[in-house]
Amino acid sequence: LIKKFQEDNVRRRRIDEQEEAALLAQAPTHIQALVVAAIDTGMRSGEMLALRFADIDLERGLITLRGETTKSRRTRLVPISTTRLRDVFVVGGVLSAAWDLYQFLLPLYAHSLGFSASVIGMILSTFSLAIFVIRALIPALARHYGDGGVIAGAIFACGLSFIAFPFCRDPWLLAAASVLLGFGVGAGQPIS
Repeated sequence: LIKKFQEDNVRRRRIDEQEEAALLAQAPTHIQALVVAAIDTGMRSGEMLALRFADIDLERGLITLRGETTKSRRTRLVPISTTRLRDVFVVGGVLSAAWDLYQFLLPLYAHSLGFSASVIGMILSTFSLAIFVIRALIPALARHYGDGGVIAGAIFACGLSFIAFPFCRDPWLLAAASVLLGFGVGAGQPIS
């Protein structure tokens, strides 16, 4: 008979501010939001990666960790206890909503302007290409402008592109606005 050892789940300590700053400074830009969530909540990586928008209640300031995603298999609530964690969820939600809204509405709008499916596909592909290009540039942008500057620029680019869309009746103008939006959501999503 083999005896199982009890797993020791006791936390020894929390990292201090200097260790936290060093960790965030060394973390690649695209995972810093996950690092903030891990530090501020104590969630495991699998719990963070399994989060859905429905699991985050900003009004009550709670994150619901569903039982099927937790180590204990029990659903539990985790408080959104810091402003920076709340900001991570708000900015991520805004940029994700911009992406979803674009992909739903652009084909409808372009079709209403009489554009063919091929032209609509070309416009959508400029959006995807812009995301690809900007993500390659994120490390340099973050070094030069900082994460806050990149996020602010991303939100500004998204807002400006949505303002421009109703005035774009030419496929090339729609493609240009799509590139601007692609830069915005592509730059903001990995950081937020």
